Amino acid sequence: VGEGNGDKLREGDKKTPTGVYYVVGFIPPSKLDKIYGTGAFPLNYPNFVDKLYGKTGHGIWIHGRDPKENKQVSRGCVVLKNEDIDYLKTINFIGTPVVIAEKLHFTDEISYNTEKSYWLNFLNEFYESWKNNDINRLSKLIHVRFKDSNHKSYAEYIQRKKMLMEKFPEKTIVFENIKIFKENDSEVVFDFDQYYSAPNITTYGTKRLYLIKEANDFKIIAEEYIAKPIPDKFKNYVKTQTVKETTK
Repeated sequence: VGEGNGDKLREGDKKTPTGVYYVVGFIPPSKLDKIYGTGAFPLNYPNFVDKLYGKTGHGIWIHGRDPKENKQVSRGCVVLKNEDIDYLKTINFIGTPVVIAEKLHFTDEISYNTEKSYWLNFLNEFYESWKNNDINRLSKLIHVRFKDSNHKSYAEYIQRKKMLMEKFPEKTIVFENIKIFKENDSEVVFDFDQYYSAPNITTYGTKRLYLIKEANDFKIIAEEYIAKPIPDKFKNYVKTQTVKETTK
């Protein structure tokens, strides 16, 4: 990884970012200098939360290496053996979440299941407060520095949610394909597909909720939404609200 210690903050600091990122593409070796080995997978640094914190820089990749090069550090990228890059090229690696941490902390099955239940309960709290039009309950889960995909602030987000709750109290919400990614004790990302239907609109897409720890509590610092075509199974959907626990 990068020759600079600690989390990446600005362009040129030669640090590797820590957090949850996604593979966004592949660059073949024919388009790269030989120092990148057999290919490179760019990551989405700076991600949504990085931008909120004013972090700069770009070009953070997972890539191979020149077999003749003996350097043990990079300029910020994650460097793997060429044979590992070659393996990643054989699977559907684009879109895969990547957790980068300075240290890895492993756990036993009991602790894992306990923590999994905790985070599912947190997500269900978000879901229930939204579904039941409880804006006070919902607002307690949101960080004061919150931003969403439309660049709405905490106050703007809460105000709009309250307006929609009052105007369209009846709605159908489904969370499915729930995945939870955690970078030790500093960052958590909920990644799930969301179906939403109210008298004014029907949508489907991937939602990502980014959580950070403040004092002893986690709060939602950002909400990212990526629209997708509505699946056929929802075209004539019966209006029941549910969170499908298909968590990985």
